Amino acid sequence: MVRAKRLLSALGRHAVAYSDLVSAAAAEWRADAIRRIALALVGLTLAISAIVIASGWLLLTVWQSPERHWIAAGLVLVLAAGAGLAARLARSASPVAPQQSRLKSEWEQDRALLGEARKGAAS
Repeated sequence: MVRAKRLLSALGRHAVAYSDLVSAAAAEWRADAIRRIALALVGLTLAISAIVIASGWLLLTVWQSPERHWIAAGLVLVLAAGAGLAARLARSASPVAPQQSRLKSEWEQDRALLGEARKGAAS
């Protein structure tokens, strides 16, 4: 009976520690997501402004030349390549935050301990 109480107490403390760890990791994930969204919005706004100004300036300077269609086509290709690069960079993985790696290591330790406990109970 005393052993069961100790075990339940330990499991309760373990669950509380996990909830604290998960809460800290969630706060890191949320902060990282907010930072990424803010930076993406600022970058998007600046990029659109630069593209509009540069495209307008380029087309205005070559409007009377016979090469204006080639320059406009090249501009479209450059913009499409930039959009593809931005999409690829947006999908890249972010570095793992300290609380996330700590949570992962705790889960791995618990899985190992539970595996050992199951082997001990089965034999």
